[in-house]
Amino acid sequence: MKESATNIYGLLENLLEWSRLKRGLMDFIPESFNMKQIISTCIEAIAIPDNNIKIKIYDTGIGMNKELINKLFVINERTNRKGTEGEPSTGLGLLLCKGFIEKHNGKIRVESEEGKGSTFSFIIPAQEGITV
Repeated sequence: MKESATNIYGLLENLLEWSRLKRGLMDFIPESFNMKQIISTCIEAIAIPDNNIKIKIYDTGIGMNKELINKLFVINERTNRKGTEGEPSTGLGLLLCKGFIEKHNGKIRVESEEGKGSTFSFIIPAQEGITV
């Protein structure tokens, strides 16, 4: 019961944050940071030869078919399902990510194959205060 309540609380927090962002009620205050320092322990390489910051995150999970991929960033589409180890998913986290990426004039992309995993990548223009 405690785990269920914790999951519901996390879902509600994500939904409220997404709702505030979409309605313009959340202040958008970009902060300066050194991205290389933050992700120095990550495996994925970052390169910005065209003055963009590119990040790819991939997994070897259950993957998705094209129909599900096309629904991922549409709020009124049902995209929730169980993950590789039965973990719940609502898709709200991806909507939130997309919103923040777009606030930085960026784009998000998804590639996936059922049974083989997914790759989520995004690109944002390098801005003053964000270095790689």
